[in-house]
Parts: sequence; C-alpha cells; structure tokens
Amino acid sequence: MDLGTRLKRLRQEKNLTQSQFGAIFNLAESTISLYEANKRCPDFIILKLFINYFNVTADYLLCLSDKRNFDPPNPASLLNDPSEVYDCDKHNLPDISNKCPYFWIKIKDDFLREEGILAGDFALIKKQPTLEEGKLHAININENIINIGRIFKKNNALVLTYANHNCPPLLFTGKEIESIKVIGKVIKILRFYEI
Repeated sequence: MDLGTRLKRLRQEKNLTQSQFGAIFNLAESTISLYEANKRCPDFIILKLFINYFNVTADYLLCLSDKRNFDPPNPASLLNDPSEVYDCDKHNLPDISNKCPYFWIKIKDDFLREEGILAGDFALIKKQPTLEEGKLHAININENIINIGRIFKKNNALVLTYANHNCPPLLFTGKEIESIKVIGKVIKILRFYEI
C-alpha cells in the first residue's frame, strides 16, 4: 500500500469527499486528489495535521506499519475510582492536581458527531496543560463548562472547531486566549451499549 491509497481509505472511513476533507485543512480538492493519486506528497506540516486528524501513527499513514495507533493503557487501571466520571456541564470539574494522570468525561452533546462521537459517549482524558495542535482536547473556557474539540493556531488566534456543521468554530484572540485552560488531550472514546 502507498500513502495515497492509505489517505484515501482514511478519508472514506470518515465519509468525507475530497472537497470536504480539503476544506478542513484549507486545501483545494485538486490537492487532495493529487495526494491520493501519489502525484504530489504532502509537506511535513500537512502530514502532521493528517496524523492528528485521523489519530494514527506517522508510520501507519506513511505505510511503514499496519499498526494504526498507539494502544492507550487499560482504562480500568487508570482511575483510582472507576466511577470517577465528570459531566461537561456541572460544577464538579476534575482536580488536575490529582496524581492520577487520566480521567473520564461524559459527552453531553453532539458537537463531534461527524467524527462519530455522540452524546453519552465517554472520553478518556490525559491531563496535560499544553496544547497539541489539531488533536482533540478538553478545555475550560469558563468556570463551569468543559468543551471538547480540535484546536488550531491561526495567526495570533486559537480556533476551536467541532465536527458538526451546525456548530461554528470559536475564535479566541488577545486576552481571550489567556482565559482558555487546557485540561488535557482526548486519548480514547468509549460507547456502552445495553443488551
């Protein structure tokens, strides 16, 4: 397999056209077509954005490995109390100073539905105060609500995007950026079904 074929398969898994996929990264449909036909190679920055967007390893995207992503630790072993789940819209926000580096958040809305993340799903968050551009993060914008979305830097601004065409991106500039507190990075999404 080659980079173009792998990129096309990953794009199709997300049910995106070349035009829709290109728009996410401000690339023309023709550019995506050239990448998928192996007539043009994405530069390092674009490759990094693709890796983050698809949540795959560089080796996987570049066809050096068939291992899609890193296996996170077993969620059951990450929490002192398995019932330690936080609601995104309640006042019981996680204690970031707690020694356990992970916690769960129950997703309350469909802002990420086009990525397959639905209300009622659980996000495993790895606590970290730093931002990894393009990755899903849990951030605290005001005192009481945790938002989950992808963050991109654009000029002197931060853009929080959601995977739902009904939810416009949020733009933060100047002092607004200082009010954003990065809680952590989303490393796993779980959905439970009743049988």
